Formats: sequence, structure tokens, C-alpha cells
Amino acid sequence: MLAQVALAYAIGAVGTTLFLWLKLPLPWFLGSMSLVLAAAVAGVPVGRPTALTTPVRALLGFAIGASFTPALFARAGEMALSLLLVV
Repeated sequence: MLAQVALAYAIGAVGTTLFLWLKLPLPWFLGSMSLVLAAAVAGVPVGRPTALTTPVRALLGFAIGASFTPALFARAGEMALSLLLVV
């Protein structure tokens, strides 16, 4: 299991580096997540540290929830088409 977690971290580091090099947004988050997801879908045996799953999920939920501000809701009408595409 430790080898699978180490492999996931290594793939994530490559994804982060790639996103940094391409100047894509949120490279530390989206770069690592994208490449590890692609590897997992391709059948690469990646693992995750299960002890961190719940706290990290809570942290991500808090970060996403904190981005919903009154100013965002005030602009929701301007983003109606984009919001419909998400749903």
C-alpha cells in the first residue's frame, strides 16, 4: 500500500510540474488531481493515505463552500448559461 501511495504522490508531482510549465490554473490542485485521475483510470495501481481522507474532504468542502459569497450570488444572473451547463 505504501508503494501505491508513493506512486500517487510521484504522479501528482509530475502533474503539478506539467500544469506549472503550461501556466494552467491551480497547478498544485488540478495538476496533481488530473494526472493521478488519468493514471487511475488507465489502471495504474495508485493509492491514498486513508487516514487523511476524511480531514482532506472536509477541508476541500470548506474551501469550496467559502467561495460562495453574497457577491457571487449577486452575479449569478450573469452566469446563468454557465451554471446551466454545469447542471
